[in-house]
Amino acid sequence: MIEDATGITATTTTGADSTFSFTNLIPGTYTIRADTTGASPATRTDIIVATRQTTDIGTITLIAGDSDNDGRIRIFDFYQLYFALRDGVYNPEVDFDSDGDLDAFDFRVLYNNFFRGRRGVSSLSVKSDSSIILQASSNKPKVDEEFTVTLKINGLVSLVGIEAYLSFDPAILELISVEEKLLDWQAEKRDSGELSIISGISLDKSPVSPKEIQVRFRAKKEGKTQILVREAISVDKDGKAGLLSSEPIEIEVTKAKPQTSALGQSFPNPAHKGCWIPFQLAVSSEQLAVEIYNIVGQRVKTIEAGAKEAGFYTEAKAGSAIFWNQTNDNGEKVSAGLYFYRLSANKFTEVKSLVVR
Repeated sequence: MIEDATGITATTTTGADSTFSFTNLIPGTYTIRADTTGASPATRTDIIVATRQTTDIGTITLIAGDSDNDGRIRIFDFYQLYFALRDGVYNPEVDFDSDGDLDAFDFRVLYNNFFRGRRGVSSLSVKSDSSIILQASSNKPKVDEEFTVTLKINGLVSLVGIEAYLSFDPAILELISVEEKLLDWQAEKRDSGELSIISGISLDKSPVSPKEIQVRFRAKKEGKTQILVREAISVDKDGKAGLLSSEPIEIEVTKAKPQTSALGQSFPNPAHKGCWIPFQLAVSSEQLAVEIYNIVGQRVKTIEAGAKEAGFYTEAKAGSAIFWNQTNDNGEKVSAGLYFYRLSANKFTEVKSLVVR
């Protein structure tokens, strides 16, 4: 169908070669909406038609599998196919391969197109009495540590299918893997900050209880964040759909603490316009200091760094590694040559050498 600002002005059907056309249109701006049984409708907007001119709009692609015509391929489309097969009733809306029969080939078309179409939250408002419970193996993982979040469906024993969207902060957490399936089959889609899951039972099986699944994450950097279920929908043995409630879990990623204290090699080395002195502390220090000595053992510089918590101080930035600007305690530039630097923190002391050029 084609429409302008006043509404639908004409409709047509495609020919044997899947092409279509509209003729004798009044010049103006139009919108074309294409639709067919069992597929997601598609729209092409801002089509300008001029007098005595043919306008080619190209190809409009319809996505097979959208039985309820809501513009998305999701769990609602699966359960319509499942119940049509169970009841032995032919429904053209779920004949996704258009062969006049309902079978596993229609499911394959559906499965391959899951999550395609427009995004958004379902218009479903019916709430289920059941819920999704999230549990983390660690709520305070260290940077680079992996941990598991378990999704458990609470209170459902006869499911046909489920659809869930798990959201997280991709700047702090990295999704590693999904282990196990909620039901017999499962389709997954990974976006930045979201895991989409659609899971259902086999076409020839009766509704069953869902399993737990484990989602594996890696902590990328320090920070506080949440992992939450943005939306979850279940479909039971009677075809009743409902929204599952869920509470988010709090995750706080912290830096890993070193097992031993150590002084690192300064960088750059040789130093030209100053250098950074990296170190790590196994325990906190109330007063940390670095002393610089020349080749004859004279102390030329003392850098007081104050109190430091246990952790890694290895980055070239304020608050991390200690910077020496190649001056002595009088603020004068030191001469080129070999120097030694000593780190003192509590009872820990270590000495290394560096070169100034």
